[in-house]
This record gives sequence, structure tokens and C-alpha cells, in this order.
Amino acid sequence: MISLKLFRSATILRQSTTATATAGSLGSYVSGRSFLSSTTITTTTTTSQLNNNNNNYRLITSPSTSILSSFTINNNNSNGIQQRYMSTKKKDDKGEEVVVNDKDKEKKKKKKTTETSSTTTTTPKVAKKVSPLLKQSKLPLNAAIPKKRGRPSAASVAAATSSSSSSSSSSTTTEKEKEKKKKTVKPYITNPKDRKFLESMGLPTGAPKRKKRNSLGDVQVNVLAYPIFEKVVYPGSFAYFPINDKDYKALGSPVQLALFMVTPEIREQYGGKNRSEFHLTSLDQINHTGVLCEIKGQGKYIEGIQRVEIDDKISERRLREDREKEEANLRQLAKEFKITVTQPPTQRPLRVVATKIPDDPVKDRDQVKLRALSLQLAKRIQMLSLKFPESSFTQQFQTLSENYRIRILEEPGKMSDFVASLCRDSPIDYQKIIECTDILERLESVLPLVQTQFQLNEFNSKIEKHIDEKTAKQQKKFFLTEQMKMIKQELGIEQDEKVTLSKKFNERWEKLNVKDEQVKQVFKEEMDRLSSLEPSSSEYNVTRNYLEWITSLPWNVTTNDNFDIPSIKASLDRDHYGLDDIKEMIKTFIAVGKLRGSVGGKIILLVGPPGTGKTSIGKSIATALDRQFYRFSVGGISDVAEIKGHRRTFVGAMPGKIIQALKTVKTSNPVILIDEIDKISKGSHSDPFAALLEVLDPQQNKNFLDHYMDIPYDLSKVLFICTANLTHPIPAPLLDRMDVMRLNGYIQAEQIEIANNYIVPSVKSETGIGDDKLMITKEAIKHLCEYWCRESGVRNLKKMIERMFRKVAFKLASNPESNELITITPENLEEFAGLPKYRVKKYYQTPVPGIALGLGWSENGGVPLYVESVVDLYQPSAGLRATGSLGDVMKESIEIGYTYVKRYLELNVDPKNKFFEKNAIHIHAPEGATPKDGPSAGITMITSLLSLATGKPIQPNLAMTGEITLTGKVIPVGGITEKLIAAKREGVKKVVLPKDNRKELEDIPEFVKEGLQIYLANYYSEVADVAFNETPTLQPVEIKTRKSID
Repeated sequence: MISLKLFRSATILRQSTTATATAGSLGSYVSGRSFLSSTTITTTTTTSQLNNNNNNYRLITSPSTSILSSFTINNNNSNGIQQRYMSTKKKDDKGEEVVVNDKDKEKKKKKKTTETSSTTTTTPKVAKKVSPLLKQSKLPLNAAIPKKRGRPSAASVAAATSSSSSSSSSSTTTEKEKEKKKKTVKPYITNPKDRKFLESMGLPTGAPKRKKRNSLGDVQVNVLAYPIFEKVVYPGSFAYFPINDKDYKALGSPVQLALFMVTPEIREQYGGKNRSEFHLTSLDQINHTGVLCEIKGQGKYIEGIQRVEIDDKISERRLREDREKEEANLRQLAKEFKITVTQPPTQRPLRVVATKIPDDPVKDRDQVKLRALSLQLAKRIQMLSLKFPESSFTQQFQTLSENYRIRILEEPGKMSDFVASLCRDSPIDYQKIIECTDILERLESVLPLVQTQFQLNEFNSKIEKHIDEKTAKQQKKFFLTEQMKMIKQELGIEQDEKVTLSKKFNERWEKLNVKDEQVKQVFKEEMDRLSSLEPSSSEYNVTRNYLEWITSLPWNVTTNDNFDIPSIKASLDRDHYGLDDIKEMIKTFIAVGKLRGSVGGKIILLVGPPGTGKTSIGKSIATALDRQFYRFSVGGISDVAEIKGHRRTFVGAMPGKIIQALKTVKTSNPVILIDEIDKISKGSHSDPFAALLEVLDPQQNKNFLDHYMDIPYDLSKVLFICTANLTHPIPAPLLDRMDVMRLNGYIQAEQIEIANNYIVPSVKSETGIGDDKLMITKEAIKHLCEYWCRESGVRNLKKMIERMFRKVAFKLASNPESNELITITPENLEEFAGLPKYRVKKYYQTPVPGIALGLGWSENGGVPLYVESVVDLYQPSAGLRATGSLGDVMKESIEIGYTYVKRYLELNVDPKNKFFEKNAIHIHAPEGATPKDGPSAGITMITSLLSLATGKPIQPNLAMTGEITLTGKVIPVGGITEKLIAAKREGVKKVVLPKDNRKELEDIPEFVKEGLQIYLANYYSEVADVAFNETPTLQPVEIKTRKSID
């Protein structure tokens, strides 16, 4: 393998193993046209092949050997290269330079006789600049010319002439050699750097005399078309060159360009960000009228010459043919040398033939109008220059008019272009003026631009004046303020800001009487830092804010607790009706605090349905203890910084909610209520539950460390009360740190009492409706609770009462003269409360086989749960199908019940009954939009299926709850209190519960169990006994509630 690289100072060596040629850098040309500079040629020709084909030529950069001198190419050969050889200059035995190549070696012997007979040695032609004097004297190129600057002397010319005549007579050539020289085409070197390099080495370039590219006459020009998106230049004006150096060189560094505005469609398609990606490929993309420009100042600026219009563009066919010739030459080269040619596509600039457009001559009849328009233009320019002498328009106009001396009246066309170049116009206006050859129309188009420029300068002047006035006012205020400060400091009226702040912080710190040495050290360091910082520094404000916080906290400030148990009981009864179990727990909790001397260090969690008064109970506890109360909700937060604060490195950092609460209440032992703790959202990078572990742990919150404060603070004296609707979202480690108090829902009797004694009086005072205007009967309140508000809480009940009072207020306001008392009764309740939400008390007034009533639990308390079973007559085979938005656990409970009921029917009821083997059963739980899940409806499912199979209806006013096993064992469930409340609200008289739930019944208040017959079942046979017999064998139980503490 060999390596061949052709470039300006290349060296070709024998020892190379691969060959790569970069054509176009030294002068490798085919058919008189240069290869593209980006063409890469790779060959794998072996050493032996190269020796056989090229006789193992080498190019070595040395004083006696030059680089590749020329390529001889036959243009008549359609395949491209006919002769390709390399030649070198070497010194012969006489010390003279001769050209040696492959074919010359074969003819060496033939030429030897001629060379010896001639007086001079033949040398290759060298492309050098020859003076006219030498041309006239017919001197040969190798004539001896004195090395003297300037023109040669007459003697030297004469000597050279005589030498030329003698040499021409002695060195004559044959006719065949002349014909051969005529056929030989010298390579055409177009690259300026290559040409200069070859000339310096004494090698021929074959460069012909250049013709001017714009040589189509005085009317037409052949130039490159360049697209523009905005106004650049007008004829007769200058502008900065809109093309960067890289693109300018890629265009071939032309002397002239024709600028054409792109069409509106192209301008809209290519915005400001995509204009660099646009390439002109078709004349349809530009307007055909533009400006011919000359590039001056080495590509720094351009001058508009004249308007031009495109007549035609260079044929695409010719460009395609030239491209095909180059590709054919490359393929021939690759075939001969066994190489691979890779040529990327190139972007060719579009060259057009454009016609110069002169201005239309003005008719004699339009001379008056032309003069009037010219005078009007001069007048407006004068007005603009006099009113705004410092504007950019005026300065540019004066500068350019002095240089070009354009006369307005004598040259109105040039003047209009000149003025238009100084005004701001849109691309549409620019193109309109460029296409306008009528001087009158052009003047009419330029006059509005001057007027617009006048208005623009006027508006800019107003803005500058406003800014100057505002700046002067601010500077005056600043100077006066600084003078006032200096005067006050001299008189001792006002001290320096840092001195004032230091004095304020020190006074606060002395009042706090902090005993912690670590906190004292931090305060001292921050005060020293404040005194060393400048007020304009950013660290100054950070240190100042930190000292504000550290001196505002109640480090040793506490309030005295109220441990009077009777007053606490009265306060709780005054604010809340019922909730005896909660009140009892609170009283025992405070009693322990009385013996200890403090109730701090405890965390209470109030769990219950919405609207049961959890938040108000927390506030009542604070009132009963005479403590400050602060509430904040953590529902939805996902950032730990909300609880423990931000680092001081962040801009706008501040402490967390705990420290903010202490600063607000100004005491170290408040009651802080953390609401909706079960609705905290865990973030992807932080867990607020984990942050609360430190806050709500009595063993850790003695040294609570906020991220912003970065010093420990004692929270052990704070009484934390948290509220939640559910406990399962709370992590077990956090739940273990709390004393859980559960608030059950209100029964109907409690709701009626709360409405009569609390809600109605409160709403009356808010609306201003007295007892002489409105009266609500107890029966109306009972109907409202029964058919409108069956929820466990009283929040919806309060909303309905407020709605009724608003309607009454509207009636009173509409008829102010009426003194009639409005009475709300069950008969007219719908007029004020709207249509009832619950039409009937129960779904089924009379028992139906296959219908059973169960009891469920939800976030809003206990709910009745009906179960329906029917025979599906359209199923071909026996089976079971369940619907009603049931969860996976409830579906498993149905399958267990279906398996057990078939066995129970055969063994305990009727062995001959094959009901489940012959029929397909469909079991459903109504209210399908409500998701249902859990195992507590197990015995309800079995009872419904058994009632359908036997055809016996279930006893009326009976409800049940309990989980069933495959052996018929009834196991305990939760939410007994809420389920009993829901049963009483539904009008149930008998309730079947698991026997293992007996202990829960002891904690349920008596008013909840009052009027209910409670049966405790251990196996399903006992449930069936109560469900299908009017006088069951299983007897109801009477469980007394534990006595509460008065």
C-alpha cells in the first residue's frame, strides 16, 4: 500500500502504505475545470501497481527538486484524462536544469542531438508578467535581463534582441513538434494561492487573461443574486455589508452583488431565527427588482449603484452539464487509479442576468408638480433638521449631503433615494420605492416616510425629556436626603442606620434574658458581622433579617395554664354538644397536667369524619387552658422547608411554620393545631412526614433545629393538636407518637339539638333576622336532618340553615313594610330548603326475598349498605355475577359467601333444594357510583343469597355487619360506633354484630344504643336464626356503657 497526498508543500514517499489525494489544492484539473475543494480521493493501489504504471515517481522537497509542475490534459478525450504524468526538475552533468518525466525518458536519445547542437537549454514555459517593451523587442522569456528596478535601458534591450535572434536561428523545431505543442493544453490554475505559489517556484500556471465578469454591456450585468429580508441600501447611498466574511468568501468574494428583497411568503416562513438557514434556489423566492451594489472597504460596506431588474438566470441545464462532466472526470480518475471518490453536495450561488433600470424622464407638463414635490421634500427635511438637530437623521443627512453635494431641485430622483435611505421603512415600502422608476411617484412615496420620521423623532424627544426629568427628580431627592441625613447626624437627631439597628437588637436581647450559651455566641457573632458590613451589601440584609428573627422569638416567655377542671368542663360544654367521650379524655389529660404542673410535651390526634368539630375542639382546648392558639394546615404540602424552614443561602429564605407560629403568639407554650395531617403530599425529593417526627416527638423537640435559625429551640412546652379524617395515610412511626382521640358522627337527635341550640342562634345573629321575623319549628329541623342532611357531621346542616335564612332575608327586603312572622314548618320546608336529597327513609318499605341491609363505614361515617340478589333468567348455565363498583376484597367476600351458602343450604336447610345448581345468580350493591370495599358485608351477602334460594324475606328493620369465613365463623369488624349511628339514622330496630365486638359496645354512649336490639353472633347459623325467625333463639344483649368522669 502507498500514500499519495497532493497539496501545496506535499512530499510523496515510497514507504507510505495508503494513498489519499485532496484535489483542488495544488492544481489537479480535468477538462480545464478544477475539482471541488471538498473532493476526497482515497486509493488502495499497491506498490507494484504504481511501479508498473508510473515507474515509481517520487516528489521530494529539496533544493534541487521542485514539486509537481504540471498536468497535461487532452480536452478532446470525452472520458477525461488521457495523459497524466509527473515531472521534476533535475540538474544534469553540466549543472543545467532539465525537465524529466516518464515519456521524456523514452525520447531522451532522440532529443539528445538537438539539445547538444542548440546554444541554449530548453526550459518549460513560465507564466510571468512581461513588460510591453519586451513584447515589442520579441525577447524570449529566458533572456538575460539585468536585475534592476524600473524600466530596462536601451543597451540591455538591444543586447537581448541580438541574443534572441541568434538563439532562434539555432534552435528551430520541426513542424510535428509545433503541431504537438498546439494540441497540448496547459492547465488552468484558478486558485489564487496555488497560482502565486507555482509562479514563485517558476512553474507555469496557464492562466489566460481575465475577462470582466460583468461584460454584457452598459445595460445588462451578470451578477450574483443575494436575498435580503430587510432594507439594506438604496441607489446612491452606503450601508454596512450584510454578509459575514465566511459567506462572502463562499460566494467567491465578488466585487458586485445584486440585492433582491424576498417575497412576503418567504419572509413570513423564515423568521428572525431561521433566516440563516434560507438558501436562494429559485427566482420565485425573490422580487425581480433590486439594487446593484459595489463592495468596498475590503467587504466592510457597500454602495448602491443602480436599480436592476432580472431578465434571465443562468440555465440550470448548463450547470447540470458542468456537474456531470466533473463527475465523469472523477469516475475516470477513480477507475484508472482504483480509488474511491467521495464528493459532498455543494450550495451554488445563483447568478442572474439583470438589466439596469434608469429613471423615467419627466414630461414637460409634470415639471411644475415635480418642482412642488421637491420643494415640499426640502421643506420637511429642513423642519426635521431645525427641530431635531441632534437626531441621527439630521446628522447623517448633513454628513452625506456635504460629501455628495446632491441638489434637491436638479436631481430629485437621487435625492428621494438618498432621503429614503435615512428613514425607517418596512420591507414593503422599501420594495415599493425600489420598483418605482417614476420620479414623481417616488417623491410621493418618500414624503410620508419623512413625516413618519418626524413623528418618531418627536415621540423619542418626549421620552427622553420624561426620562431626564425623572432622573433629575430622583437625583435631587437623593441629594436632599443625603444632606438631611448629614444635618441630622451633626445635630444628633438621627444616628447611622447600623448604629440604630445595633441598639434595637441589643435592647431586645437584654429583655429576652437568654441563658443558652450557644445562642448567645451566635447572637454576638451576627452582631459583629452586621457592624462590619456595608448597608449596600447583600449579606447585610441577610444578617439583618436573621437578627430580626432571633430577637423576635419568645425564648423564655410562657403563660400560666388554667387547671380549673369545672371551668374547663363548662367551656367545652358551651362550645360543643355531645362528644362526651372526647370531653372525658380532654379532662383526664388536663388533670394529669395539673399534677405535673404543665400539659406540654403531649401530642393529640383528633380523628373523625368531616364536620364533627375537630378544629373547633382544638381551639376550645386552648381557650380552656388560657393559652395562645395558632393553626396552620399541612394538607397538600410536599416541601420539608414549610415545616423546618429554608437554608439562609437561598434568596428570600425564612423559617418554617413552627418558628413563625412562635413569633406570632409571642409565647413558648402555645397550642399549635396542625390541620389535615393525613393529607400531606410526599414529594419526589422530600418527605414532610419525616420532618414531623422531630417536631412531634417529646424526646426530640427539646432541641428542635430549624434550617433557617440553625440554633436549637425548646418545643417541649408546646401542646400540639393534629386533626385527620383517616389514620392509615399517617406513617406508623408518626402515629405511634400521638394520643389518638376518635370523634364519631352525630346521630339525628344530636343534630337536632345542635341545630336548635347552636346553629340557628349563630345564623340569626349573622343575618340580622330576629325572632319576631322568623321561627323554625322543631319538626322542620327534624325533617331537615332526616331528608336533607344525613351526614355524620353538621357542616352541611349549617349550610342548609344559612340558605333558608338568606331566602327569608330576601323576602323581608323585598317587602319591608310587612310585619308578618315567617314560620318554617315541614309543609313549606321545600320552599326554603329546595328539593330533599333523600326522598324516602329506606329503599324498601316491605321485605322482599333476596334483599338484605348491611352496615358499612366511610370517611364520612357509617352508611347503610343494601345487597340485592336475583335470578338471571338469560344465562345458559349456573353461576354468580357481582356488580356495584365493588373492590377486590369485597369480591372475595362474595365468592366465600357463595361457596358457604350452597353448603349451608344443603346441610342445614333443605338437602333437596338444588337452586344454586340450576340458576344463575346476579348480586348487586346499589349506588354504583360509590366505590365499595371491605369484608364487613360477608354475612349480609350470605343472607341475601339464602333468602333468594328459600324464597323467605328477611325480618323487617334488621341490619347486620360482620366478616364470614368458609366454615361459617363470624369474625369482628371495625367502625361499630359509626355503623350503629347509621342504623339509627336509617330507622333500624335490630342489629346483628360479631360476638368479638362486645368490648367496643362498652365504649359506645348509651344514647347511641338506645332503642336498638343488638344480637351478638359467633357463627352464621345464629345470624340466620335472627334474620328469618320472628322469635329467634338468640336473645339480644344489654351492655352498659362505662361510667364517665364528671
